Amino acid sequence: MKLPALLALAALCVTAGCVVRIGHGDPVWVRSDSRPEDRSPKDIAHDNRQNMACLAPGLTLEEVLATMGEGTWGSGSSTRIANPHRRESFPMKGGAQADVLFFYTDLRTSDGKITEDELSPLYLEDGVLVGWGRTAFDQWFQEAVLDQ
Repeated sequence: MKLPALLALAALCVTAGCVVRIGHGDPVWVRSDSRPEDRSPKDIAHDNRQNMACLAPGLTLEEVLATMGEGTWGSGSSTRIANPHRRESFPMKGGAQADVLFFYTDLRTSDGKITEDELSPLYLEDGVLVGWGRTAFDQWFQEAVLDQ
């Protein structure tokens, strides 16, 4: 992605209240001045939902990760949460490569465990974002992967 496009994406995210990671290193917390290691599960879920609002189909894997942020956050008695929480890759019909990144977006129970219903999938075809969200993912998975 060219620098002007990256700056435009960062500006969009700032106005939407998103957390942005630019380049390598620690995420830049636009919405909050707290440190990543001090983030609570509720904060991380909130930030991930805000960052998802900054996504657009056609982003590369690198752009998605820059927008969502990568790392492991939380410390002490707080649950440590990896971003993305989980990754899966598999072949699609027609030979394309599917990658699914699962991000923590919904705190259901403060029990220190992350369950499937607390994760939101972002799915890519050959390294390009095509969609996100559980309902859209389930339909995409059925059509693009299972119906072979």
